[in-house]
Amino acid sequence: MSLFSDDFLDGAQAGQWEPVKNNFKYYSGAQEWAMLKPGKSEVLAFLDEISKSIKADSSYYLYTFMPSLKIQRAQAITDIYNWVDLKTDNKSFFPGIDINVFRVTIQLAMRVFWPDTINQGHCGFCGPTTVLFDFAKRYPVKYAKCCMDLVDKGTGRIQLNDGQLGFDISLKNNEGGDWKNKRMPEADFIMLRAVRHKAKALIPASQSGGMDFAFDRDPTHATTPTQIKLLLDKAGYSDANDFTIAWPGQGGTGPTGSLAKQSNLDKCMILSRGTLPRPAIILLIAVELADRALNPSFVDKSGRWDKATQLHELHWIVIEKLRYSGKNVTGRLVTWTASKDFSFGRDEFLNLYHGFVYARP
Repeated sequence: MSLFSDDFLDGAQAGQWEPVKNNFKYYSGAQEWAMLKPGKSEVLAFLDEISKSIKADSSYYLYTFMPSLKIQRAQAITDIYNWVDLKTDNKSFFPGIDINVFRVTIQLAMRVFWPDTINQGHCGFCGPTTVLFDFAKRYPVKYAKCCMDLVDKGTGRIQLNDGQLGFDISLKNNEGGDWKNKRMPEADFIMLRAVRHKAKALIPASQSGGMDFAFDRDPTHATTPTQIKLLLDKAGYSDANDFTIAWPGQGGTGPTGSLAKQSNLDKCMILSRGTLPRPAIILLIAVELADRALNPSFVDKSGRWDKATQLHELHWIVIEKLRYSGKNVTGRLVTWTASKDFSFGRDEFLNLYHGFVYARP
């Protein structure tokens, strides 16, 4: 029995999806993916189990958020099944690089099943991650097709509907490597790197309040608010707006007062209550806030808390259910392969808050 069967297929066939998800997150965060070499028959069996689970479930928050997503997610898994079923080998567009199509299929299916498991690894790809999460959550069929095309041809398309809007993402055939060193599943690596390239192509960061993208220099990975807004706008979202404040990049506004932050957060609260479909709300925060939300006992001794004056100290997250509860700010954030409810004191939250980018799907 293969390692894949032990860790994934057996659990799926037993209906033990939470352990499967935990195993998947372990592999996403460690350099273990290369050990998994699933066979085609195993992959097809795994897809069958995911399809059964989607069709049987009606409680997952994505389906209550938008009931039609259940049908769309099941269709996306069917499309992935049909795609891999036609494969005669596990090769991809990227020659000489250990990108295994059968392994990518597992990763992609899990992203369709749980979009919040998209993993930026040890790269500063938090901006592209927020855009891809919203795309995968709302449009799983198109998300799956984009990834499959990227694997097959080196080019995929991010597009919300069948109209004119949308944009292609692409990589050269030598740009799929290094996913192991960056501790990322290859499906995430190629998608996020391609989106990051697109952000730079739309407008260089040096022209939009940051530094231009250079793959091996972490601070230059920071996706600027203007680039996030443009990615959403070009994909087909409407009313895309940059409501960030205190952006510390070149040309940014720098530190701002608590009253300005409070007013900005109030605006975010109002806009987040929009009618269905819910808007995309992408928050810019200090990394500290995400650390503390995921691990309330976390204590940062680096001295960076409350001092997010460098681009690499900031972090893009997807936010849901943002509201006030008494003197606290509460909500649900999505970042680093996790979704987590949080509650912060209002002043504490504002110290680490830098505004948001908004768009309607």
